[in-house]
Amino acid sequence: MKQITLIVMAAFALALTPVASAANDTKSITIQVSIAAEASIVLPGTTSLTAGATAFSDFTGSTTFTYKVRTSKTGGSGAVTFQIAEFSPSGGPRIAGGPAADNLKYSSSTTGVGSAQSTAQSVNSTTTNYTVLSFAADAKSSGSGDTATVNWTLPNDPQYSTGNYSATATFTISAL
Repeated sequence: MKQITLIVMAAFALALTPVASAANDTKSITIQVSIAAEASIVLPGTTSLTAGATAFSDFTGSTTFTYKVRTSKTGGSGAVTFQIAEFSPSGGPRIAGGPAADNLKYSSSTTGVGSAQSTAQSVNSTTTNYTVLSFAADAKSSGSGDTATVNWTLPNDPQYSTGNYSATATFTISAL
């Protein structure tokens, strides 16, 4: 009788032991992202114009800045522009209303994406947006940003009063 009880108990213990099974379930998801046109610009705080070595030589200086841009793949465009306020205080150079021979001039260059303004342009208005760089469709700067330079030239007119003068140039970068 002991043997039968032992066999029945062993069978009962096996029936209660969970059966190990291998079951896997695999699911997938789709990751989506919408990438839009974007642009950013980093400028220095000040650009100083300095006269050359000879008397009444033009004042010159350069503004180097970093930018990132991505325009739309189809039909995209963009630009870096600036608008400039009048020099102050009065008695020195003028943006608007001064003689054409005294106009501040600028040109630009870049080693990155975009078309620069390689020919010197006169700056004679405080309400005009002057183009420094222009971007076509699907323009993409490097991940760390591209660099561009604006070269400024201001005639050294003997009619200017002595003193320190400044004008604020406000830059805007756009991407469509």
